[in-house]
Amino acid sequence: MNNQTITIDRSAFENMVRASAEYQKAVNEVFASIHVEEPFLKDEWINTKETQKITGISKEKLSRMARLGECVAKRVGKDWRFPRSKVEDMTFIHENNTADRR
Repeated sequence: MNNQTITIDRSAFENMVRASAEYQKAVNEVFASIHVEEPFLKDEWINTKETQKITGISKEKLSRMARLGECVAKRVGKDWRFPRSKVEDMTFIHENNTADRR
């Protein structure tokens, strides 16, 4: 039988455990932030002005909602684009939208 002894520095071990816990926390945060959205490959993406005409929501509020992730939108240059089919039935606005509370 082999009688080898392994010693580990206590502070190095504690640092490893702490780093491992921080790594796991960061991994969990990344996974929690992943959102899968419906593909809009065939949908027409309309600009802020067109979206404003359909919804009656001001250009400033639409831009703020898009910037804060409160609605389905993508940035194209200096403007935002919104999926026409979802704009027309108002489902482009996320359920957790906080814009009406401002």
